[in-house]
Amino acid sequence: MVNSNIYAFSKFCIVGGAAALTHYLVLMLLIHLTAITLALENLIAFSIAFWVSYFGHRIITFNAQKTRHIHVLPKFLLVACLGFIFNEAFLLTTQHFFHAENLSTLIILTIVITAIFTFFLSKFFAFKFSG
Repeated sequence: MVNSNIYAFSKFCIVGGAAALTHYLVLMLLIHLTAITLALENLIAFSIAFWVSYFGHRIITFNAQKTRHIHVLPKFLLVACLGFIFNEAFLLTTQHFFHAENLSTLIILTIVITAIFTFFLSKFFAFKFSG
């Protein structure tokens, strides 16, 4: 049981790392190329990374290809939305109160903390019916 949880968490980290890298790169690109708010840039980046995360976790982490999207996608979307709310609140609150000069480090910290939060929600809620 412990080994299977470690293995699942390892796969979660790899897929989550790909999604987090997608989120980070898109967000940094938007920050440098657009004049829109950080909140909107973060939402756009998160929305793109969502699909990397969903399909990666569905196929690789939780081996849920046989589970229909209608059973998993709404729950995963809820988990992702909760993760985004946490992500957005932490990022914007931290930036506001601490006036973070190194925005890149703050973004990475926010993504890592959010990933830990969403692992448990994904494993025990979104993909509960799956392998």
